[in-house]
Amino acid sequence: MRVKFTLYTLSVCFCLAILLSCKEEKIEKEPVNNQVVTENPISLDVIKSGVFIKNAEVNEGNIPNATKDFNFTVIGSAHKPDFSSTSFIGGFLNTGFRGDVSSIESINGYYIQFKDLDGNKVDNHFDLAVNDQGSSRFFGVFDEVVRMGSFSFDIAVYSSQGVSQKKEIRVDVREWGGTSSIIGIWKFDKAFDHNDQQIPIDWVDYFFEFSENGDYLRYFKKDYQIVDSDSEENYYYKGKWSFAAKEGELGTIDFSFIDLINPESSIQYDYGSIFIISSVRVFDDELRLVRNFDTNYETSFVFKRIE
Repeated sequence: MRVKFTLYTLSVCFCLAILLSCKEEKIEKEPVNNQVVTENPISLDVIKSGVFIKNAEVNEGNIPNATKDFNFTVIGSAHKPDFSSTSFIGGFLNTGFRGDVSSIESINGYYIQFKDLDGNKVDNHFDLAVNDQGSSRFFGVFDEVVRMGSFSFDIAVYSSQGVSQKKEIRVDVREWGGTSSIIGIWKFDKAFDHNDQQIPIDWVDYFFEFSENGDYLRYFKKDYQIVDSDSEENYYYKGKWSFAAKEGELGTIDFSFIDLINPESSIQYDYGSIFIISSVRVFDDELRLVRNFDTNYETSFVFKRIE
């Protein structure tokens, strides 16, 4: 079906562009001011009934004791990996969170056990096997009982050689919306590669719309028409956005794909589909989505405000 091909192509284009590294263009203006972040622990009962790991088995008791040293790290955001024993992941209401495990050694899966901020653990843990493609990504899922606040979890990796030591990861569940500087309609302008040269991305008239109530849209052209005029396709994505002041991070979650030509092809994502998790910087009428992949380079996607 042509719609699926177009969506796939866009996704591949976006991912390939993100994986390129680049130096950020220097701007002598002040970034968005951070908002005040307050502590709001999520109770153990809510964690136990409303937080799950997708496609994982549930085992009673705690994570098995460590039997082998593994060099692994968990990356849960657009920022540089945290190689210490504690890291942070952003979570989204009615959706969840995602994390990526990086390990030098081959691993067969992960153990994950949730707990509250005081260290009290739920009485079971999740066992997630690495799939046939060797994917290192895992997804946490939130039921509707989970509201804005924080909790944590322990994670250990394992292989046929044994079980690793645990790392503690904190999850901050964010409310929708955020700084007023992001609210408005933004049109894609340019992106840069590792040589500070513009990446040739064919995103003609590609828009984001961020509303004050946390709603967001993304589409090609103001009337939702996509670039390929021969396709007679007409669709857009609708969802929610969230800005985390502490991390300076933007997340966008798709809750529906709306096909105006073929309504039967429209899709509702019950738990949301994470489209972007990225550092964000706003300078007057310019919005930059910035990704860090090592200590030296960044990739920047630049959007210009039109409304």
